[in-house]
Parts: sequence; C-alpha cells; structure tokens
Amino acid sequence: MAYAPAGCLSIRPKRRMNMEENIIQRIYYAVESLKPELTELTLKIHDNPEPGGKERKAVLWQTALLRKYGFEVTDKCSCTVRKQATENKR
Repeated sequence: MAYAPAGCLSIRPKRRMNMEENIIQRIYYAVESLKPELTELTLKIHDNPEPGGKERKAVLWQTALLRKYGFEVTDKCSCTVRKQATENKR
C-alpha cells in the first residue's frame, strides 16, 4: 500500500484509528489548512490594538472569517455589555 507524502490531506495511517483519533486528525488538518489566514488575522489584530472591552475591529475581522467558513455568528455579547454598562451608570 502506498502512502501519501507528509503534509498531504489524504494520509492513511498504518493502523486503524479509533473515532477520537480520527476526529483529532481531521481537526489538525483543518487548522493546518487555515494557518495562513489565522496568522494573517492574528497579525492584523496585533497591529491594530484596541482598548479592552472595545475590540470592535478585531470582532469584525474574526466574525468575517467565521462566516466565510459557514459559521452563523450572532451579536449577543455586545448587547449584554451595553446593557450592563448602561445599568452601571445609573
């Protein structure tokens, strides 16, 4: 049986993996394939610092990446933060 070169997504293990090992391997390869985009996002956030609790640009960039890959993103956290801030001012 021939094996694909290291780093290829179609690597076949020499032994049968259990379900947990298979899931871990799939996650590993998914993250590896996103590494360039995740690195770019990390550098972008680092190069554009925002005050704690007011990370608006960072949140927009992160949600855009998540949506690009089919995640549904809702904005529930900022509503809670705004409500708490309003209540604290009273």
